[in-house]
Amino acid sequence: MKRQANILVVDDNKDLLNTFALILKRKGYIVDTAEDGLQAMEKFGKRPFDVVLMDVIMPGMNGIDTLHKMRECNPRAKVILMTAYCEDEQMQKALNAGAYGALNKPVNIAKLMELIGNVTQDPTIMVVDDDDDFRFSLARMLELQDFKVVTAVNGR
Repeated sequence: MKRQANILVVDDNKDLLNTFALILKRKGYIVDTAEDGLQAMEKFGKRPFDVVLMDVIMPGMNGIDTLHKMRECNPRAKVILMTAYCEDEQMQKALNAGAYGALNKPVNIAKLMELIGNVTQDPTIMVVDDDDDFRFSLARMLELQDFKVVTAVNGR
């Protein structure tokens, strides 16, 4: 059985926050919400999230500052930013700082679901080694940790 992904949605617009939470819950995700960057950081520090969907323009700590803080706490954090006020330079800086993606508001739900799916899908690991015993043992160990594994004897 596939594990449900945990998503933190951060937006100061309560209606939009609730709408995103409802959509994601109906898609089978476990969803928590925060109304600003400070509340998001508090929740982010208490439990792991597979994805953070976050508005850029918020009072207090904005989305880009929150992204930087999250990446300091967990360099592997997957954050998707969204904004109605798209400044290409600002968004490029956010992507360079480690944002997984950026979406313009109004958000295209199909594109959002695609991005979240890319983050939360189970990766496939390829084990390549000409030593049959080592290749088999490593693949089996990874499979026991619920990874999807394919093997090959050589690079071809």
